[in-house]
Amino acid sequence: MIKQLVLVVLVVLGILDIIGIISIRAATLPGTFRVERSTTIKASPEKVFALINDFRNFGSWSRWEQLDPAMQRSITGSASGPGAVYTWSGDSKAGQGRVEIVEAQAPRNVKISLDFLRPFNSSNMTDYIIQPQGDSTDMT
Repeated sequence: MIKQLVLVVLVVLGILDIIGIISIRAATLPGTFRVERSTTIKASPEKVFALINDFRNFGSWSRWEQLDPAMQRSITGSASGPGAVYTWSGDSKAGQGRVEIVEAQAPRNVKISLDFLRPFNSSNMTDYIIQPQGDSTDMT
């Protein structure tokens, strides 16, 4: 009986140690992150900019649009550029969220505010950087 009680206490203390280590590690992680991807597109910077700067074109290039064919979508605000807003609500793959163009400098940059509401809450800034590269465009 005492052996079992000691064993239970040791297991509980071990679990508490693990939880403590994880908590300390989580507390020391930075509050920001950066993810960067780049691609080269066989099109002019002006054409690439026009596709990104207008959410009515979103379905022609965004792979997220294909996650849920029944997803509800809404485009409000400006027709394009700053103030244009795109919202969506879909299944568990697509989730729910909102993007708004907050800055656009033709044909070099489009900055959007990206808010996920479901399956998790998250607010992020996304910056599309468009640079000419010969007869193509590098986009980061």
